[in-house]
Amino acid sequence: WAGGVGRLQVANFVCMFLNIFFVLTALTNSWYGSSLYTVKNMNSTFVTPSDDAWIVWTLIFAFQLVMTFLQLSPLETPTTSITQRIGWLWPFCQLMQVCWIISYGQSNFWGCWICLLLVYSSLLLIITRLDGGRRGCLAQTYVPPERRFEVL
Repeated sequence: WAGGVGRLQVANFVCMFLNIFFVLTALTNSWYGSSLYTVKNMNSTFVTPSDDAWIVWTLIFAFQLVMTFLQLSPLETPTTSITQRIGWLWPFCQLMQVCWIISYGQSNFWGCWICLLLVYSSLLLIITRLDGGRRGCLAQTYVPPERRFEVL
């Protein structure tokens, strides 16, 4: 790669695999608390998803893995870098997912709520950074790049 691998790419890679490690250990009897299924079964309500619903996380983690490996590819250059536009929000999101898993394993539901709020907020910021034509609001109409700096 022309520019080499930077700190941000390394952080993305490390945080993703920390996330995968904690998820895989959380499925069994984890060393930091109960397994995800044990906590779910102990705190079951009428809105608790069935065991089959948790399979969606396989798809989510597959997309996260693709994102992590794409940002390491030689196609990522400083001028086309999605990683640079996202910045440190992606590793932050990964770390908040790890914190959520630890909080959930310890049945700390306030901690879970805060971590998920931070995950959601960082993902929203990522979306707005990747789509600069929306002028900061996802509900507005698209503004083409050539009109972004016009005074309305």
